[in-house]
Amino acid sequence: MASDSPPHIPMPIITERLELRLLSLEHSKAMFDARCESYIELSKWGTLIWRPLSEMTIEENDRFIEMKRAQFREHKDITILAFHRATEKLIGGGGLHKCDWEGRECSLGYWVRTSETGKGYATEIAKALVSYALTQLSAQKLLSSHGEGNTGSQKILEKIGFQLDKISKQTYPMQDGSKIDDYHYSLTS
Repeated sequence: MASDSPPHIPMPIITERLELRLLSLEHSKAMFDARCESYIELSKWGTLIWRPLSEMTIEENDRFIEMKRAQFREHKDITILAFHRATEKLIGGGGLHKCDWEGRECSLGYWVRTSETGKGYATEIAKALVSYALTQLSAQKLLSSHGEGNTGSQKILEKIGFQLDKISKQTYPMQDGSKIDDYHYSLTS
């Protein structure tokens, strides 16, 4: 990461089973289907992409994609979708968010659609994004967090080398407006 501007962003990111591609409108239907399929499980932990099911429409999905594309053009966000290399099925997604090019740090996020959980894809996505941030973008620090009780995310973060920094009491926003404890992790290069 340069001190005041981002580096060239080479894409896609290729892993053993997946191809991570920048989010684009051509992926809207596949993303919408994965979001609807996974709503019950994933809405527990997210408040931006996992809106109430009644508000999820293709048009809303397109607006989300356009917002993330604008943030990418402004060098603030790199949101990807992960497709299976052999089948082209959308497996999940994630990204490097809240990019601070001067401070050389980003926040890591990832998710996997319900029908593909338990197969190691979340770890594969997270590892690929961490490697990409450290090697391609010269990041010095990565951050991530999860809400209390999200043991899946906890295990993944710990498996790929993140360390728990702090627990913020009652700050993680839930869909119903309540708040739970937020577990903050970091990984430094």
